[in-house]
Amino acid sequence: MIDTALLWIAFTVCLSGFGACAFFIYYRKTGNADVLAVAWVYVYLAGSIEISMANGYLPENEFFNVLVAGCLGVAVVVGTVGVRRSGTGFQLWNDDVG
Repeated sequence: MIDTALLWIAFTVCLSGFGACAFFIYYRKTGNADVLAVAWVYVYLAGSIEISMANGYLPENEFFNVLVAGCLGVAVVVGTVGVRRSGTGFQLWNDDVG
């Protein structure tokens, strides 16, 4: 059986990086922060840490458990603020972005 844990870890890290790029591209185009992209970064960062711990690449200790919980907590708060502020999802692909 093929161990695909490293592929999943790399995939979630890439998704986290894509969210960071989406944030910076949107901020550069408009000067406004797309906080839902930041929430996306934190969710996938927490996922990559959790997958790494589950497969033994990171030790399962209190630090990483608190880091995962903190990332998810920040993602929920930032995502809620983003939805309340804009009323929509990601702003990067809107037509009115210059």
